[in-house]
Amino acid sequence: MSALLAALYPNAKWPDAILVEALGARARKLIDARPQPGRDEEVERFLVLHRGDEVRLAPALRRLDGALAGYLHVLWVEIPNLGTDAETVQGWVEQSPLPPNPIILSPRTVTGLWLIEPVDLKRHGDRVRRILRELAGWFGPGYHAADSEGTIPLPGSLLRYRFRNELGTVKLVAFDKSQRYELGEISAWADSPMRGGKTEGGWPWRNGKQKE
Repeated sequence: MSALLAALYPNAKWPDAILVEALGARARKLIDARPQPGRDEEVERFLVLHRGDEVRLAPALRRLDGALAGYLHVLWVEIPNLGTDAETVQGWVEQSPLPPNPIILSPRTVTGLWLIEPVDLKRHGDRVRRILRELAGWFGPGYHAADSEGTIPLPGSLLRYRFRNELGTVKLVAFDKSQRYELGEISAWADSPMRGGKTEGGWPWRNGKQKE
């Protein structure tokens, strides 16, 4: 948890805030994002309070009034693992030409994140939204693009499986916090001719075999 928060919100300053929410309870909380004692514990307390609910985290910093703070340090795509176990989908995601880092596995989805150098959403918001759409398109036309104001599953939370009455833990995997991409690097890859919806070179299940 601490390593993820540090990677998502480096150099946070007052009045930057982390938004966490529990969807079932319709509960939201803004937590002081500065890297100081008690920040990570406050996120953990919200997680424990809403255990069993769908608890999510906003990668983009907010102000304490809830408005966007302006900078983003990550791009992401959330893929539903319908009819396939999360570990298998994780393997497919890791085969992409620019593998995400880290990856979040939940009982319902696999979320690939690409840590990036900071991007000013006020100046480059339209470009970021376009790249998020391109990322979703690379993995297939059926996936909804992430929103720069959206949320991702919070590792450590317990979430009910989509098709059975059991709880599973949301897990953070394949995390190298030292690796960051440039925005242009991801844009060039996501808009390449090898996108999943354009050629056989996309997702392995589209042509019935794993990529070589």
